Amino acid sequence: MALVFLSVTASSYEANAHPIEVGWAALNCGKVHAHLIAPDESWTSEPRFIPITPWQRQDIPHELLICEGKTPSFICRLLNYALEGDRVLSDCQAIDQKLLDRLYRSSGLRQEFELEDAIKAVEQHLDNLGLGSLHFWKCFAKATQGNPSRIRAGDNAKWWREFWESLSASALNK
Repeated sequence: MALVFLSVTASSYEANAHPIEVGWAALNCGKVHAHLIAPDESWTSEPRFIPITPWQRQDIPHELLICEGKTPSFICRLLNYALEGDRVLSDCQAIDQKLLDRLYRSSGLRQEFELEDAIKAVEQHLDNLGLGSLHFWKCFAKATQGNPSRIRAGDNAKWWREFWESLSASALNK
């Protein structure tokens, strides 16, 4: 069982937001997976749908999602396969789960992995390692140096993986 950090980028901060990108990074693995999500027709036909922010803020034009995004069913099958049996952490568990729920509803598939709260997992990890807040902030700064932008889903997942690895390395060197 691997430890995996998952991030989902939302179309907006509105209640009817939908997922536009998903990214994940497994602990002790250099690869970061990130996939744009083609909007389901039901998402874009809703009242108040406006294809703007955060796409433009994140340099993900709506047209790019349509042209290069993968279908919700493809993304869901990929997630279920890639994350089967893994411990999956998210820094915004409630929001990411809501976006995943919407994605899986559109695909007609069932989510086959559970999403856990990364913040609570980090707190437990710190306790297990016997580290305090000083180590937390040093590792936070180190992870941020290598990954200054966490706006895109893959970048955020990579940051969390590197933060966790930095905490583990810090415990070995204390």
